[in-house]
Amino acid sequence: MPKKPPVNAKPTKSLFLEALTSDHDLASAISDLVDNSTDAALRMRGRARYDGLEVHIEFDTKKFGVRDNCGGIDLKTASEVLFSLGRPENYQATARQVGRFGIGLKRAVFLMGDTISVESWTAHSHFVIDVDLQKWARTDEWDFEFKTYDDDIEMPSQKIGTTISVTDLRPAISQEFGLNTFEPDVIEILQKEHKSALHHGLRISVNGTALASEPYKLKQLPQHIEPAYFHASYNGSKAPELAVELMPGSTNRNPRTLGGTSRVTGASFSSRTRPVRQVGAKRAT
Repeated sequence: MPKKPPVNAKPTKSLFLEALTSDHDLASAISDLVDNSTDAALRMRGRARYDGLEVHIEFDTKKFGVRDNCGGIDLKTASEVLFSLGRPENYQATARQVGRFGIGLKRAVFLMGDTISVESWTAHSHFVIDVDLQKWARTDEWDFEFKTYDDDIEMPSQKIGTTISVTDLRPAISQEFGLNTFEPDVIEILQKEHKSALHHGLRISVNGTALASEPYKLKQLPQHIEPAYFHASYNGSKAPELAVELMPGSTNRNPRTLGGTSRVTGASFSSRTRPVRQVGAKRAT
């Protein structure tokens, strides 16, 4: 009796790349990369302020880059998590982290271009991963290789951080980077989506322009009034803790529909500035 061959169920890499990036826009991709930096800042500082931590984004029609000094990526994370899709089953999320599913970095860099480099330094390690996406797509191998892998070293504090760069940009991405309206649009989006991190002292810049940390305020009222604020942590039976943060009335929305921001994070889910129904806001008389 002949040996039964396996039934092939592997995706093609072209389908994988198309499915991963087809519904993603460029501004959201950049915000996903900043998510990684804000989560790293959170792991470093917890509830303390982020003063001294920075994220710098630079782009033009030839290249894109983002660098931070938010602690770096350790070698185990680089090997097991950085380019994998999704989180390992034993992955321990940080309370209040923004990144949820572990696909943001991959979608972002694969969307932008064909030549990708990730370099990171921690206090005791350093690695470089260079990816030629077109060359990788022509092989049967799914893993990437470390170009540099240094462990048990001493790294000065000013060197610690992560740099991600993308070159050989896709024509549509290069064109979008060249639009006069794109940079201010990205700045506006990042200021909204990373308002909490900016409020805690994280410095974010886009092509040298520092993002503003605007105070939370009720948009519907003529005078400046601080919004209602609620924060609570629930530990429960599983780690990490569940953190709930509500700021009704802090966005420019119709007060009869959606008018605030919320953040709920924990072991299995999280959200970024999700609107909630406005409650408790009354016009001064």
